[in-house]
Amino acid sequence: MINADPAQETRTVHESHLQAIRDARDALNAADLRMRQTVHEARRQGVTWQQVGDTLGTTRQSAQERFRDL
Repeated sequence: MINADPAQETRTVHESHLQAIRDARDALNAADLRMRQTVHEARRQGVTWQQVGDTLGTTRQSAQERFRDL
């Protein structure tokens, strides 16, 4: 019977968690980009800041501040 190296097992588990964190970060960044693009296009088509805020469950002012650089 071969005994596994506990340190190696720990590194493998840690790497698995770290990869999950990287994947979640990448998904969050992609979602943020999509949100920004969608808000930008909605604004170009005449959607008001009030409508954006209402849709996001925030105020008009918060929506403007969040997306002010669009």
